[in-house]
Amino acid sequence: MIQCKSFTKKLFIVPMLFITLFSIFSNARAMYAEHQTINGIPSNIHSLQFSTQGSLNALFLDGTLITLTQEGQRLVKDKTIKIENECNFKFLAISIDGRTIASVSRSIDNIVTILSFQNEHWTEVQTLTGHENEITSIAFSPYGTAFFSSSAEKTIIWNLQDGKWNETQTIETEYPYSSYHKASFSPDNTSFAAASEPNNEIEIWTLQENETWIKVQNIILPSFALSIVFSPNGKTLAFGLTNKTTMIFTLENDEWKEIQIITHNKIPSSPAAFSQDGTTLAIASEKTISLWILQENGKWEESQTITDHSWPIPYFNRIVFSPDKSIYAFSVPSKIQIWRKTFKGDLDLLHNTSRANSVLTRKLIKSMPGMPEDPLHNAMKKNNYRRA
Repeated sequence: MIQCKSFTKKLFIVPMLFITLFSIFSNARAMYAEHQTINGIPSNIHSLQFSTQGSLNALFLDGTLITLTQEGQRLVKDKTIKIENECNFKFLAISIDGRTIASVSRSIDNIVTILSFQNEHWTEVQTLTGHENEITSIAFSPYGTAFFSSSAEKTIIWNLQDGKWNETQTIETEYPYSSYHKASFSPDNTSFAAASEPNNEIEIWTLQENETWIKVQNIILPSFALSIVFSPNGKTLAFGLTNKTTMIFTLENDEWKEIQIITHNKIPSSPAAFSQDGTTLAIASEKTISLWILQENGKWEESQTITDHSWPIPYFNRIVFSPDKSIYAFSVPSKIQIWRKTFKGDLDLLHNTSRANSVLTRKLIKSMPGMPEDPLHNAMKKNNYRRA
C-alpha cells in the first residue's frame, strides 16, 4: 500500500511540472509585432470596426466602404463599394452588422439619410428629419436598434421598429448653442455618454424600464473631449482630451469615478480601444500607439509603445482590436496597419525551468516502482554527455 501511494503521488507531481511550465509560458510578457500593411486605400477614414460576421469595415467620408476578410493569417480586400454622393459626407455611421449606414451630407447638414445594403448596392431607405440646426454627431447603438443624432437645439433618440426608424425621445439642449459633439453607447445598450461643448462636460444617460432615457450624472473634464470609449463590460470609460491626457473612470455603486490620468507627449489623435476581454487599452497619439495592461489594483500600466517610422508624419486616427487581440490601426497616408501579439518573456527563465523540470521528471520516473530506466538518459551516457 505504501508503494502504491508513493507511485500515485509521483504521477501527480509529473503533470504538475508541465502545468507549471505552461503557466510560465502563458504569463510571459505579451508584445505586439507588425504583421501586415494594407496600402492603396482612401485617406479620409471615418470609422474602422468589425462586423458581426467577423469582417473589418473601413468607412471613408467620400462614401467608400472597404470590407476586408481573413484569408489564412492575412486580411485581404473582399469588396469596395462607393455610396453615390455629389460631395463628401460630414458624418457617417455604420451598424454593427455592416448593412445599415447613416449619413449627414455637407450640403444638407440637418437631415440624416439611412441607407441599406441591398443587392450589392447601397440604397436610400429613409430620411430622418427633426433638426433645425446642423447636426453635430450621430451614433448607432451596439445592437443596431437605437440611433442618436444631436444638434445645437436638441438630441433625438431613434428606435428601429418594423424596419423603420422612429423618433422616440427628444432631449432639449440645456445651454444656448450647446450640443453633443461626440457620443458613445455602452456595449449592453443601456447607457450612453455624450460630450457637450463648450463647457467640456460629459453627460451620462441610462435607459429606464419605460424605454426612456434619463440623465444620471455630469462629469466635468479639464479640457475638450476628443474621444469616448466604453470597455466591453461597460464598467470603464476612457476619455481622450486635448490637454494631452486620457482620463479613466470606473463605475462604482452606479456612479462614475475617476481612477487614473494617463499623460501623453502628444494629443491623443483617435478613440482609444479596449481589447475584447477588457484587459488591454490602446491609445493612439500621432505616430505612436501606447498599450496599457489592467493590473489587479484596477490601475493601467504601460507595457509597450508602437511607433510608425515609415512616413515623416504618420498619424493614427482610428484603432480597433480584433477578437483574437490583434490591433488594426489606420494611419495616414492611406494604409491600414496590423500588429499581432507575440510572447517575448524571459526566455532564459523559460529555458532553465524547462531544463530543470526535464531533469527532475526523469529522476521521478526512474525512481517509480516498475518503471523502465530512462532511454534518453541511456543514450546520453552512451554518447558521453553529462546530465545537469
